Amino acid sequence: MASIASFEGLVNGKSALQVSSLDNDAETLFVGAVTVGTGPTLIRAGNANRVSLMIHNNGSNNIFIGNSDVTTAMGFVIPAGGAIAGIIVRTAIYGVAVAGTSDVRYLEEAL
Repeated sequence: MASIASFEGLVNGKSALQVSSLDNDAETLFVGAVTVGTGPTLIRAGNANRVSLMIHNNGSNNIFIGNSDVTTAMGFVIPAGGAIAGIIVRTAIYGVAVAGTSDVRYLEEAL
């Protein structure tokens, strides 16, 4: 279990919270928003220190996530209004919308 220790402001242009866990390891939460269009769009860059990643599709169009070659025919769907949590892949995650654009939010925990 972790508790919020302090607000750290912006890290690499994204909001970040500094969190202290019970075992005294420092963890950082990165939160942000990305507009995903009909071409592959970077949602979150690779991070070797990633512990978990949650992606929420806050838009009205389904999106598909995967690597930089993701398409609507090949990818993991996150329906409009849906989310996926517990992603532990440390590589970059891209998304593509079925139409128009979608507001996508992420929360990443890293050591």
